Amino acid sequence: MNRWKRVMAILLAASAALSGCGSGAGQESGRTGAKDTQMGRYMEQEIMLPEEIARQSYPALTLQTMEDGSLKLAEEQAGIFLSKDQGETWERQDEAWLSDLAETAYISTLALAPDGGAALAYTPYEEDGQDADAESVETQKTGPEEAAGADEGSAESAADPDGAFYSEASFQPQYLYRSPDGTTIPITYENGETYFYQLWFGQDNRLYGCSIGGGVFYIDPQTDTVKQLFEIGGLVDCMVFTEKRMIAFSTQETAVYDLENGMLAEPDTALEQFMGSTLEEAAGLSDGHAVVAAAGEGGDVFYFVTEKGLYRHAVGGQTVEQIIDGSINSMGDPMTSFGGMAVLPDGQFAVLYEGGRLCRYIYDETVSSVPGEQITVYSLEDSYTIRQAVSLYQKSHPDVYVKYETGMSGTDGQTAEDAVKNLNVRLAAGEGPDILVLDGLPMESYIGKGILADVSGIVRQMDGEDALLENIVGGSGEEDGTIRYLPVCFRIVMTAGDRQTAEQTRSLSDLADAVERLRQEQPEGSILGLRSADEVIRMLGDVCRNAWTAQDGQIDQEALAEFLRLAARVWQAEREGYTQEELEQYEGNQEAWTTDLAGEGDYYKNLSSGAVNMAMGLQKLGVGLVKGMDFDFNILATLSEKEDDFAYGPFEGQAGSVYLPKTMAGLAAASADNKTAADFYRFLYSREFQSAGLAEGFPVNEAAFGELENNPRGEDSSGTIAMAAEGSEDLFLMDVKWAPGEDFQRLAEIVREAATPSLADTNVEEAVYEIGPAALEGTVSAEEAAEQIAKKASLPLAE
Repeated sequence: MNRWKRVMAILLAASAALSGCGSGAGQESGRTGAKDTQMGRYMEQEIMLPEEIARQSYPALTLQTMEDGSLKLAEEQAGIFLSKDQGETWERQDEAWLSDLAETAYISTLALAPDGGAALAYTPYEEDGQDADAESVETQKTGPEEAAGADEGSAESAADPDGAFYSEASFQPQYLYRSPDGTTIPITYENGETYFYQLWFGQDNRLYGCSIGGGVFYIDPQTDTVKQLFEIGGLVDCMVFTEKRMIAFSTQETAVYDLENGMLAEPDTALEQFMGSTLEEAAGLSDGHAVVAAAGEGGDVFYFVTEKGLYRHAVGGQTVEQIIDGSINSMGDPMTSFGGMAVLPDGQFAVLYEGGRLCRYIYDETVSSVPGEQITVYSLEDSYTIRQAVSLYQKSHPDVYVKYETGMSGTDGQTAEDAVKNLNVRLAAGEGPDILVLDGLPMESYIGKGILADVSGIVRQMDGEDALLENIVGGSGEEDGTIRYLPVCFRIVMTAGDRQTAEQTRSLSDLADAVERLRQEQPEGSILGLRSADEVIRMLGDVCRNAWTAQDGQIDQEALAEFLRLAARVWQAEREGYTQEELEQYEGNQEAWTTDLAGEGDYYKNLSSGAVNMAMGLQKLGVGLVKGMDFDFNILATLSEKEDDFAYGPFEGQAGSVYLPKTMAGLAAASADNKTAADFYRFLYSREFQSAGLAEGFPVNEAAFGELENNPRGEDSSGTIAMAAEGSEDLFLMDVKWAPGEDFQRLAEIVREAATPSLADTNVEEAVYEIGPAALEGTVSAEEAAEQIAKKASLPLAE
């Protein structure tokens, strides 16, 4: 069996300081900057795991501190290991029952007890021997509850050798308890509407289960009884047990349960306020957690870890104390989630990361509490890619603190205009950041005012494995050879559908013709999978916006009117296939499409989702973004190989062959001589970082881009998609293959043909998105809308 198949389950609706000083609840740890002379900081040290654990296979690990203080680590295939020296050495335990079970069943959750017991949930494989196993499930979801409904078991039906079919499937796992003496005891819990997706042991070795319905249960294996203790909103992501309390962190709230009195305790206000929205993203995690926790030094004290760091809290206390700042170690890496943690002797901690990394955190009083070197990176909105770069850079440069600032927090009510004005004041005063992420900022104004340094010298020094794609560098350069910015990654826009249509649909005019023709052939249902004028205009605008502004910087009203006319043809033909009730129902659930891996939103723009809809017969043609390989381009390549009449190709819209730059970074002219700032800027484009797995686009590093041809897991399979349409019990399964060489070469050709960046003039773009839908709906003419857009966009965002 291929035991390391990654599965993506998608439920569609229409298809304190570092020295140990504490900070107040809900507050960030204080920093005194690069001149801070305080000493002492926790340093990260990786613990070597047993050789039997294959890291490249993304193992799902479980960590537990035993009653004698030793550490136990379990992985379903590799087995169970014990360390009596805090991870220095590991001894494999005679627990063949676990690996034996893993050969015949999918183990969806595993818990270890402090006394040596274990409990798990599992689903036997199909008896026909076909490969239905899953390493993990990733969810693009319509909400926490719906995501749970599309959990691991969605893929438990055997897959067709051809890779895709419909079948009826339900997920009802079985449960067992393994006592310390080796006795296996089945646990009975049968509920057609819910199941246990997590199991946890308390300090007293009692077993608890969390259901997808929000119930938290006590499970007694000896008497085979299950008793519900309380309900919690959302899905429980993590539980921790002190001597007297159970603390449950869910995607919606934090609950404290009094174990002695058998009732919910008073809310822990400080903890709830601190957590805020941290756990809202947990519903999209698979084997990992957004927070992990462990009991502290007695009483009701516990420690927990989030992406912001490691904290200490006493239940009911008024403060949440930061012990370790996550921004300068692996905790802050947005590409990983947590598997568990342990409190070690001598004030040390161990944190287990999803994918097979275990790190020890040791307090070193000889290093400064804040790294001596400091640089600042700024972006208007939070950037997943920048957070990843900051985390990885600081791990390898512990003497550097990279301060990351965002102009808009999303919670303070500050607008983009406010943020840009504030930034401009700082820049004018010479107090601006060292690195500027220019997405959403007035880039041309900054270039004209000399705010951005010429980085062409840095680019010229990047050769060999650090060389960049020539077309991306060329697209960012000016006529005199200067380069003021470079995208860290990029996307492309493509079409997919039946071979004739996909190959002949390159321009916006071609698309309008194709959608109208397909509508004549199919009077009902979806053609493009877009259900509002706003979606149509935003999707097409990504690839057409260069045409809206002439070379002299003036708005080209004629080109803008043409865009609106053609987009209106697309929308009118698309909407004819829907009833008004269907459109209204979709509008009410539109928020369901605002989540993707990087938290960016606009999931409807992804061509991969449209391609799967085509395979399911839910739409006829797709136009959209292609950002990477896993569950993106690989889907197109798989369908192209599987279906004779399926093809993909580039889409040029109105502006020719373009690419969409993402995370455009510039080095501030005032920081051009700052060696640390220049080094971080270079790191952004190095093979080291670009090969780390960028979630927001293709790498601009040539070697890193070439590496995409090879599956990092060393297999031909990328994973399996399991999808269900609303109101249907049928489950669509598709085995996604890693794009073969010929498909990857075709992708490389399309990428290298894209020589021009599609850049947004923020004023124009926002005006188009505000006024343009009226032209698509026919309430104003395209010419009238273009004129209104030109007038509105003439007002500058900020100078």
